[in-house]
Amino acid sequence: MADDEIILSELSDDELVQQMHDDLYDGLKEEIE
Repeated sequence: MADDEIILSELSDDELVQQMHDDLYDGLKEEIE
């Protein structure tokens, strides 16, 4: 397993939500460009 892989179970709820928002934004940004 990669050292930089995100372990969701180790994140707090706030961190998990932020990560999800970041992922969604990255996906939307790619669609727009």
